[in-house]
Amino acid sequence: MKLNGHALGLSLGILWGATMLLATILLVVKASMGIHYEPSLGIGPTLGKIGQFYMGYSVTYLGSIVGFVYGFVHGYITGRLVAWIYNMFGKE
Repeated sequence: MKLNGHALGLSLGILWGATMLLATILLVVKASMGIHYEPSLGIGPTLGKIGQFYMGYSVTYLGSIVGFVYGFVHGYITGRLVAWIYNMFGKE
């Protein structure tokens, strides 16, 4: 059985992009409501570290869109790579 690299890439891209989008929006909304928000740490210090890898990403509404785009590209490339490796070593 062969894996379709494009389909797997789209699936992982949408999944990772949506995860970045929703996690960022959730943190921004929680911070605006004051839920588990420590002003001295900023909004989402752990998620904010992703900005070191994704240039332009921050824990804001605009940053969630940037995170979705980077996450989609990252997931798509990973899916294509996994399918390629699987198809190369898998039985025909």
